[in-house]
Amino acid sequence: MSDEEFNFLSKQKGSIVWHCTCCQASTVRLEDAIRQLEKRVKVNEDRLDQIESNEKETDNKINKAERVAEDARKAVASAQKDTVKVVFEELRERDERKCNVIFHGIGETAGETLEEEKEWDCLSFNNVMREMHVNLNYQDIATYSRRLGAKRQGRPRPLLVALRNDNDRATILANSHNLIRSKLREVSVVPDLTQQQREADEELRKEASRRNREDLTAVDRQKNYAGWLSDGRVPENWSKRNGGTRQPSVTQATGLRPTATHRQSTTRKGQRIQRRTT
Repeated sequence: MSDEEFNFLSKQKGSIVWHCTCCQASTVRLEDAIRQLEKRVKVNEDRLDQIESNEKETDNKINKAERVAEDARKAVASAQKDTVKVVFEELRERDERKCNVIFHGIGETAGETLEEEKEWDCLSFNNVMREMHVNLNYQDIATYSRRLGAKRQGRPRPLLVALRNDNDRATILANSHNLIRSKLREVSVVPDLTQQQREADEELRKEASRRNREDLTAVDRQKNYAGWLSDGRVPENWSKRNGGTRQPSVTQATGLRPTATHRQSTTRKGQRIQRRTT
């Protein structure tokens, strides 16, 4: 090859490839290997991109889970704090009410001053104590009293009385059943309970009522009726509640023959019940 031909070919800048016959086969194999290598590199790059994408997605999920867990921890801590606050508030309220009693059915005075109303309530409390056969006096055992709620026409408001100790409260509640057989039978007394205690008592009453309807035998019902009869407080719907069963007599309910005094007392109570039901 002349110098002119060599210079001409050199100036073509890769548009003309020339090599010896020995190198031609090797060049083809090398080019194939390079293409295969490029494919493998591309596959590995795609896999690496997918791994990086998965890592980012995993990081996002972890971060989200950590935020959720943190929010849950804060919510639990707040709930625990609120629960402790509610519990302590309930305990504090129960402690404040533990010496209180509430009277229902005590009439109110139309006094013009607060002092007159307080004096009326004080005298009414002492009258109730006498009817309950309890030797307690307002001035000796009470710290204060007040009417609950707004005034209502023709219906007295409950009277709350705060006592100095819970022993007097227990004595009053233990003897409150005496009011049933007194001239103040319309008056009742209950402990001063919190809202939570009232709800719990209501659930217990419902459960007791359900068991009385469903679980009592005929003998149990007759025993209950005997107790009601002796107290003069037979429920007006006794027959309906017990499947239309006729109300048993004292002898049937108790198995004992009543004395003359008992028959007379039963007759008077029965008449009172009859008047109330007609």
